[in-house]
Amino acid sequence: MTVYPASATVGGTKPLLALSNLIVDEITFPDGRVMPRTLGGAGLYAATGAAIWWPKTALVAGVGDDLTEVSDAALPGLGLLADGLLRRSPHTIRSSLTYRADGSRTEVPIYGPEHFETMQLSPDDIPDSLLPAEGTYLFQPAVSPWWDAVASRRDALGTLFWEICLDSHGETDPRDVKRLCPGLDMVSLNRAEAKRIFRRDDPERNAATLLNWGCKVAILRLGEEGSLVITRSARVMVRPPERVVTDVTGAGNAFCGGFLGAWCAAPGDVEGAARRAAVSAAHAIGQFGPADPRDRHDLDLLLARTRVDGVDRHADGANPR
Repeated sequence: MTVYPASATVGGTKPLLALSNLIVDEITFPDGRVMPRTLGGAGLYAATGAAIWWPKTALVAGVGDDLTEVSDAALPGLGLLADGLLRRSPHTIRSSLTYRADGSRTEVPIYGPEHFETMQLSPDDIPDSLLPAEGTYLFQPAVSPWWDAVASRRDALGTLFWEICLDSHGETDPRDVKRLCPGLDMVSLNRAEAKRIFRRDDPERNAATLLNWGCKVAILRLGEEGSLVITRSARVMVRPPERVVTDVTGAGNAFCGGFLGAWCAAPGDVEGAARRAAVSAAHAIGQFGPADPRDRHDLDLLLARTRVDGVDRHADGANPR
């Protein structure tokens, strides 16, 4: 049996789900070095971030018959439930990821955009063995046919966390976000995405707008500055712990998954969820590819280094679900 430190939270009996992609990256660095067969994808980073605080976690993603081969059999080593890995093609999604010296990068699907689309799952594809769920992380554009499937399975999905994914043109109509917010518990996006949607760089107003549109928790991720979390009864600004950064890829996804996992373990503890989400993000950036959520040796140290500023509670607000 795994022994968790006192600072960690252990999840319950229902599974927590991350519904998004698993991708195997071929990474090329500016100096020409190549790192093949690196696990990635928003869903995997979210799942491993959540699994730190809710060990019964599953990634729900389309995979290929070649998953074990192209990933060097690394996935089982992360301790996630395997029920949600559904074979959709001979090939797992693979991406050519090229880093430039200026810090930018390009990402090209090796099997093309059509193959990428065939690998996408909806809530209708979630196996019955994983339902009902304690909570579900979603990474999806605001305009998608599978939001109807979210509505039809809403009661089985538990606490719903939506990390907004901009559309293929990098745009999202705020009216589409407003339409979806009342059916969601938590909505998150980063500063640049919020600026594109709301046409302003004002994290406080942007987060408040999401809350006013009907979600119960609004989260604005501000990079090195930290993350702003607001509910109808609290406002929390969490600052990430210092640690050596190897690769920032997936940090935002891990933050979102970590928040959902910690919240499900201790519902209503906004500050605790924010702290643990920051730890999940810090855990994700110490290597290329997702961190093993069962590697818990530095959790207490990271929690101790996580700063929370401006905790503000209002008795007249309603607690989120």
